[in-house]
Amino acid sequence: LLCLQIYYGVYVLLMYVGFTPLGLIFMLHACGRIEIVKYRIDNLFKGEHYDPREIQQRLKNIVMPLQDVLDFVDLLKETFRVVYEVYMKATTIVIPIALYEILESLKEGRLSIEFMTFIVAGVVLCFAPCYYSDLLMEKGLSLRMSVYASGWEAYPDPAMRRTLCIIMCRLERDVAIRTLFRTVNLDAFSELCHQSYALFNVINAAWT
Repeated sequence: LLCLQIYYGVYVLLMYVGFTPLGLIFMLHACGRIEIVKYRIDNLFKGEHYDPREIQQRLKNIVMPLQDVLDFVDLLKETFRVVYEVYMKATTIVIPIALYEILESLKEGRLSIEFMTFIVAGVVLCFAPCYYSDLLMEKGLSLRMSVYASGWEAYPDPAMRRTLCIIMCRLERDVAIRTLFRTVNLDAFSELCHQSYALFNVINAAWT
């Protein structure tokens, strides 16, 4: 019982250290910066005539901010890698135990509010990063498609094409947050729900 109380105490402590809202703010910031780069790519070849020097300057204004935002996302990965892994693993265990305790309290004719808060907090703690990381992945994919559909094939400039090719190769990797073992997205949240439900069935079968 003491170990269980310590486990829940550590879990509650993690909920209030501020990592989750800070991570979400940074992810939204990265999405906004990607949208700015995408806007510049969409306007890369707009003009009355093709000027190689002007295009090179526009590409420079695309490549440098893009590299900054990708480095920023890599920093987010390193910063939140362990924290989000702990959230995922802990919530997988907390939800079925709390749900079992709620069902047991209902059988006794009372409602266990404290365990309901654990379930709500666990779902929010895991769903919010998964949702915004999934949004970040979509923005990265949209940016890659924007580079490909920018109209580069109409201009036979080898330097420009090489630069765009490098950008597309750099965007081959998913622009998303990763934990130690998986990518943080809605698929990961769905897997977490499946694991929690399976664990709940095991607990319910073992303790009833």
